[in-house]
Amino acid sequence: MVCAGIDYSTLSPCICVFKKDGTITPSNCTFSFFALDKWRPRWSALQNVNAYKFPKELKDIDRYDYLAEWTVEQLRWYTGRVEKAILEDYSFGSTGRVFHIAENAGILKHVLKANKFQYETIAPTSIKKFATGKGNSNKEAMLEAWKNEPGTFDLVQETGNPAGDIVDSYFLCKYGVTQ
Repeated sequence: MVCAGIDYSTLSPCICVFKKDGTITPSNCTFSFFALDKWRPRWSALQNVNAYKFPKELKDIDRYDYLAEWTVEQLRWYTGRVEKAILEDYSFGSTGRVFHIAENAGILKHVLKANKFQYETIAPTSIKKFATGKGNSNKEAMLEAWKNEPGTFDLVQETGNPAGDIVDSYFLCKYGVTQ
């Protein structure tokens, strides 16, 4: 099964795609995300990582459209097509630009549907419980769960983005493959 885990956001989305038979591990997935100029060469040097430059001039709706189209292109790039995409659902404890986050995710869902991609959403607490055994796990616990997976690779940086996004997208993808 070709499955994608999508950790979606307005600034640093990450997509993990598993397209092999057998057991899913980080080393047999492909990760795509945006990285800062200073980090992009180091991330891109990893065998299964595609680190892109984000066009900073895009604002609001243009940014959301760009991100949705970029996401669909990552899903189309694979031979065949992604059969199932797993998205992290809204975190109802979020604060700040929640309406912008909702607009961004809504545009992605619309573009996925228009391009005939099947997707499911999973609550953040469910994916944390799947990865760590606890639904209220923090980023550090998720990183530890990543390190305990067979076939992991060293993250260029372990804090902030895109490291947390890579970890989250992997467990979303693994959930989609195994559930």
